Amino acid sequence: MGCIFLFFQISDEAPQRVTEFNRIAVLPLDSLGGDSQQTSLAIGLSQDLGNSLTRVADDLAIIKLDTRPEDLSKVSGQTGANYIIEGNVRRGGNDIRVSVSLIDATDMTSLWAKAYDRKMEGSNIFRLQDEIVNDIVQQLVGAGAVLTKDLNKRAAKKGTENLTAYECVNFARGVAIGGIGKEDNKKAMECLKEAVELDPYYADAWRWYALVTSWIYSTFDGNKSLLKDAAKYAAKAVSLDTEDGEAYAVQAEIAYYNGDWKTMFDAIDLALDLI
Repeated sequence: MGCIFLFFQISDEAPQRVTEFNRIAVLPLDSLGGDSQQTSLAIGLSQDLGNSLTRVADDLAIIKLDTRPEDLSKVSGQTGANYIIEGNVRRGGNDIRVSVSLIDATDMTSLWAKAYDRKMEGSNIFRLQDEIVNDIVQQLVGAGAVLTKDLNKRAAKKGTENLTAYECVNFARGVAIGGIGKEDNKKAMECLKEAVELDPYYADAWRWYALVTSWIYSTFDGNKSLLKDAAKYAAKAVSLDTEDGEAYAVQAEIAYYNGDWKTMFDAIDLALDLI
């Protein structure tokens, strides 16, 4: 049997939990010379970037620094941050370049960097500010998911020992992104079992527990008892969050493996209404 990803991709939404992995220090953008307008833009971009990340990514702990440290390597020790967002603003005539980097605070390696070249006009400064901030946020926690992928990688490296419920879900996400190896899926299932024991009311953990269990059935095992368990876990996820379309999508996938077409299509309809 082969694993089928039925109709939907599971979301990367996370609950409002701060773990040891997701503390981010946002440094003020450096204004490299230029006039007061450029300096104002650098200040505005810095403030808006920190505020936007706080607003759209509740599972991140954003640490907004008022001044730029002379030695970036000390930021982690001083703030507990795992990541640093830093950059600069440079103007030449009517052209402006905003450069932004995401740095691993533990070893100071660059995880992501991008430069934004725009025209600088007085009437355009706030629109320019919004455009750049929105793009950066999309790259880090939206479609680009730079941070999400690295958080998954960190959780996967840590394995299954002493993981919190949230970290177990992140580990399962990492397994889903990185491939569907048998051993990794077994680790994910064991970890998710621990997650629902640690927090029986954590709907995301029950949803992932159901999904990973169904993957093991469809790809590696074929034991029908696994499907029965997966259906039970999915039902628990739905009971905890009746508005979670992704949970109904998991129910649809399990029904597909069972050949239960009515249940499958009913679950699909519910998922489409909510996703």
